[in-house]
Formats: sequence, C-alpha cells, structure tokens
Amino acid sequence: MQESKVAREISISNLKRNFVKKFPNSLLVPMLLREPDSMNVEELIGKAGTWLVFLQAERRDEK
Repeated sequence: MQESKVAREISISNLKRNFVKKFPNSLLVPMLLREPDSMNVEELIGKAGTWLVFLQAERRDEK
C-alpha cells in the first residue's frame, strides 16, 4: 500500500496578529508580516527555526 502525502496547510494569521500586538517593536514583525497567512507543515517548521534565531539575536542585543 502506498501512502499519499497531502500537504496540510496551517494558518499563521493568529500567530502574526498576536505577535504584532505583543511585540510591536520587534525586528521580526516586518519579516513575519511578509509571510503568507498559511503554509504547509514543512515550511512552517523551517521558517520557525529562522524566526527563533532572529528572536534570540534580538534578546542578546537588548542586554
């Protein structure tokens, strides 16, 4: 039996909206707002890693 791979789309609209409300001055805001409102799981995982690097750098710069 062959497994079919269905690219499941995940909405990040709420993530974007809530992040902007909570961290309006973050350097990540412009990058996050340029992202589409939904993406597949693989894209989300890949991008989340990049977003975390930016957040960590931002936190280091604040100290």
